[in-house]
Amino acid sequence: MQNYVDLLLKEMKETVLFHQDVFGIKDNLAVSSYLNIRDDIFCIFEIFSSLDKDFTKPEMRLLLQDSLSIIEYFGSFTLTSDVTQNLYKKKPESVNCTEEEFTKAYSKTFKELKMKVISLVNTKLYYLDLYIWNEANKSSSINFYLREKSEETISNTKTFFKTKVEKSLNASYSAISKNTRVKYEEDFSSYLISLVDTEETKENPLLLKLVTAKNSIAFFKNMPDDDIKKIVKNISFIKYKMHETIITQNDDSREIYYLLSGKTRVIVGTNTVSTLEKGSVFGEFSSITAERRSATVKAHDNNVTVIKFNFTFDKVDEIPKSFTTLYQNIINSLVRKINSSNKHKTQSERTMLTDINASINKAKGLLEKTNAEIKRNKKALSEA
Repeated sequence: MQNYVDLLLKEMKETVLFHQDVFGIKDNLAVSSYLNIRDDIFCIFEIFSSLDKDFTKPEMRLLLQDSLSIIEYFGSFTLTSDVTQNLYKKKPESVNCTEEEFTKAYSKTFKELKMKVISLVNTKLYYLDLYIWNEANKSSSINFYLREKSEETISNTKTFFKTKVEKSLNASYSAISKNTRVKYEEDFSSYLISLVDTEETKENPLLLKLVTAKNSIAFFKNMPDDDIKKIVKNISFIKYKMHETIITQNDDSREIYYLLSGKTRVIVGTNTVSTLEKGSVFGEFSSITAERRSATVKAHDNNVTVIKFNFTFDKVDEIPKSFTTLYQNIINSLVRKINSSNKHKTQSERTMLTDINASINKAKGLLEKTNAEIKRNKKALSEA
C-alpha cells in the first residue's frame, strides 16, 4: 500500500527535492512567515520597479516567477475526502487495504510533504525579499521614497507595512511560466546565499560606539543612525603616548578623530591654543573641505585613545538630506570655533567656511533634484 501512496505523490516529492537542492531550506524561519506576506512582497517588487527603471534584474524576475509557479503548483495538491476516495477507487487490485487504511497512509505522507513544501516556499520567498531589498538599498530614488514614507529604518517587507504605509497597489499575481523546475546560474545562487551572511554579520563595534555617542558629536546631530553608518568608513582604534603627534599642521591627511579618553593639545605654529578632552572631535574640517590641516594635535597624557575614521561621499545621491544636515552641522561647529577663538582666527578657517557653504549648496541641489525625481515616480505610481 505504501508503494502505491508513494507513487501517487512521486511527482510532488521529486519537485520538493529539486527545490531543496537549489537554495536549501532555512530552518530558522518561522512557519509560513514569508508565505503569509507573499502578496506584500510582490507588491513591493512592483512599487520599486516603478520607482527605478534600473531596479529589476533578469535574475530577480526569474526568482519572482519561480516563486509564483511553485506556489501555484503546490497549491494544486489538496487533501479532501473526495480526493482520497477517488484515489482509493483507482488503486490496483494488487494493493490490498481498506479505504480507511489507505486514507490514513495517504494523509500522513501528504501532510509530511506539505510541511516540507511550506518550508521550501517560505525559504524561496525569504530569498526573494532579501534580494529585492538588497537591490533597493542601491537605489537613490527608492531610498528617498522610503525616507519620505517613514523616519524609521525600513529594510524588509515586514517592516515596510508595519510603518503605517498603505498598499498603493491592489493586484493579483500569477505565474507567467508553469515551469516548476527553474535552473539558476551557479554564480547567482552563491551570491544570493552570500546575502544571508552579510545580513547576519555583526556590525563593527567601533562604528556602533560612534553611533551611540552621536548626541555628543555635533556634526552627527539629527542624523539617522543608518545614515551615519553609511557615511563613516575606514574606522579604527588607536592609542597615543604623551607628546605623540596625532595631526600635523599643513599635512594633507583627511582622517577624523573622536577622543575616547585622555586629553590632547591643539597647537598653531608654536602656540598651544586649546586643550581637547574626552568626547571631543577634531579633524573633520579637512575631511570636508580637502584643506590642509590648520593645526597640530598632540597627546597631552599617556591615556589618549581615539577612534579614527573617514567620511565617504559616494552616498550623496542616495541620502542627500543627511549630507545636507552633516554639512550644516559642520559649518555650525566651525562658526562656533571661530567665534570662540577670534585671537587665533586664520584665513584658512575663513576659506573652510566658504568651502563648506559651497558643499551645502551642492547637497541642497542634489536634494531638490532627487525630490523632483521622486515626485515624478510617485505620480507615475499613482497612475499605474
